[in-house]
Amino acid sequence: FGGSAFTNSLFIGNNDPGTSPQHGSLSGDAQNNLAILKDALISITAGADNICIGEGSGMVITTHNQNVAVGTSTLNENVADDNTAIGWNAGVKNTSGYSNTFIGSKSGGVCASGNDNIAIGDNSGQTNQSGSDNIAIGASSAFTGTAASNQIVIGKGATAVGDNSVTLGGAAITDIYCSQDKGATLHSSSIMLKEKDDAINDIAAYGQLWVKTASPNELYFTNDAGNDIKITSGAGLNVGGDLDSLTDVKLDSSDNNLFIANIP
Repeated sequence: FGGSAFTNSLFIGNNDPGTSPQHGSLSGDAQNNLAILKDALISITAGADNICIGEGSGMVITTHNQNVAVGTSTLNENVADDNTAIGWNAGVKNTSGYSNTFIGSKSGGVCASGNDNIAIGDNSGQTNQSGSDNIAIGASSAFTGTAASNQIVIGKGATAVGDNSVTLGGAAITDIYCSQDKGATLHSSSIMLKEKDDAINDIAAYGQLWVKTASPNELYFTNDAGNDIKITSGAGLNVGGDLDSLTDVKLDSSDNNLFIANIP
């Protein structure tokens, strides 16, 4: 215990053995604070409702409120409100950023002034220093850029593609299922399909819509029997190829004649 005044606060072990208690000169506004271990919340003066457990946790907080720091050196440069850091060195570089949540050893380790960020997992949420409104879940998950904005990345070792985006999984992920029975409906205004050389292996009761590498690339549909059906050709539909595959239709491309039933 120590200080000239405090209300409902408790400080345990925040000084060297055999010496007098060490922390700031508490005022009457320093209410409901808890500090455990050496240098935890050592600079508090008028801040309220802070919980700091671990050596050096919250050690420069003076007048700031509602912070939770659990683990050695968590939030040890923090001078802002409403941050939560749990794990060794979690939020260790946060200074003026507020309303951040860092859970896991070294999580959010370089975030200094960003707000409303979430990083969960060992070493998660790296790279971002000043950006806000980001979410990283998974060990070593990272944002793109030092001022990331509204990036969501999920998966071990995954890196967000860019601002205002959602990245599910790292480069090793090969399948993403929308609902357990794969029956969910996807809603989107546009779909971007990356070109490739061939369709993947056929799956019974499923068809594939894919883009074949070409110049320009071409749209294909592959049914569960493995039949590749070419939908586009060049700048238009692959009408000729589809019609010629029918037994009673023929398109004569040499003079643009279309024959139906009575084929010469």
